[in-house]
Amino acid sequence: MATIPSQPNFPTSKQVPDHAIQDIYGKQAYLGNQFVYNTGTTAISGTSETVLLLITNPSTSKSLFFQSKKLSSLAATSATLRWYLSPTSSAPGTTQTPINMRPANANVSQAVVGLTPTVSANGTYVSQLNSINYYPSQDSSLLILDPGQVLLLTAQVGTGGTNVAVELIWQEI
Repeated sequence: MATIPSQPNFPTSKQVPDHAIQDIYGKQAYLGNQFVYNTGTTAISGTSETVLLLITNPSTSKSLFFQSKKLSSLAATSATLRWYLSPTSSAPGTTQTPINMRPANANVSQAVVGLTPTVSANGTYVSQLNSINYYPSQDSSLLILDPGQVLLLTAQVGTGGTNVAVELIWQEI
């Protein structure tokens, strides 16, 4: 089992397939708690790219496996969600509380989710998601945020401002 040089205790014993619940095809279906965070209705003014969320995975944490990123434009216009790795931030924003999708489990997310953080450089561009005229768009490509890594999400709308909603779903393993 290979480790990451900066994280010698990684991966953990829980991150091997022998400890996973398998789906019908013998693939890992569950390895940890699943969390969801939804911004709800968020106003984006103007047409410039607006810093929306900063997700920090503490260096003492587990990996975050983002399996779903959803964007909804809540008006008859376009909206774009972009995500970046390793942004430069001076303030994490208003701390948000992700919801554990196993309601009987008291575990809280290891991720630190900040709404409207202060960012001076976006970091490395990863990808984007587009939504138009009330139609939600979803990206199910796997994005793994290892311990000590930071993810930035920005939003941009096509006309003079509108509301968007962003939903993220991840597992912590």
